[in-house]
Amino acid sequence: MNISIQQAASALQAYEQWHQTIADNMSAANVPGFKRSSFSLTANDTGVSNPIGSASTGDATIQNYLLPKGESHYDYSQGQLKHTGLATDIAIGEEGFFELELPDGSTAYTRDGEFRINDLGELVTKQGYQVMGTNGPVIFDDKTGLNFQIAPDGTISENGIDSGQKLVAKKIEDTTKLEASGEGNFLLKDQSIDIEEVESPNFQQRYIEQSNVSAIQEMTRMIQVMRSHEANHRVIQQHDQRIGKVINELGQPI
Repeated sequence: MNISIQQAASALQAYEQWHQTIADNMSAANVPGFKRSSFSLTANDTGVSNPIGSASTGDATIQNYLLPKGESHYDYSQGQLKHTGLATDIAIGEEGFFELELPDGSTAYTRDGEFRINDLGELVTKQGYQVMGTNGPVIFDDKTGLNFQIAPDGTISENGIDSGQKLVAKKIEDTTKLEASGEGNFLLKDQSIDIEEVESPNFQQRYIEQSNVSAIQEMTRMIQVMRSHEANHRVIQQHDQRIGKVINELGQPI
């Protein structure tokens, strides 16, 4: 196969992947705590190709070819904080994640602090997942209502009295071990890694962290991807036309 066509075809596949990454980022640009995916192109070694020259004479030259390959990873940088005035909205500092307990008992992590209080007085996410504190799920007295305060260190007071509960932020050193599970939540791929509490979580009540997606930057990247996609498509067309011309001309009887 013509290596130029193969390289251009691999580039088309990578740019389609990049386009999908941008589309996913833009679709969740308004989701609190959402972390955008960044994309990069790398050179993928195809291994040893067919040698050029004559193997019988011993002058064959071994060549390796590189094909473009797309890779994406999450950008965990903090988004801008937005004041909402709601007691159940909580922003976390630059480091760490809220810890959630899922219905099946497993643990998830999120930066989305747009919480609610359910009928049982539990602090939960929009999906109903329990928000964890030092003593398990954060639960408020049925007379507290929204009259509670969360200090920067996570200490929870109800009606001006220390409740003995404390909201925590969990520190995950190797974020490559996280995988998105949807709804702005992440799961650990490796349960054996150590997870510690953030010493200074710097919680901010009545604020939420917005997504770290910049719509303008994503639109600029999308235009770049479209132009690059079109350029590689033209490369394939030109090589196809050239090969067709060669076949037609060499195939003519003398």
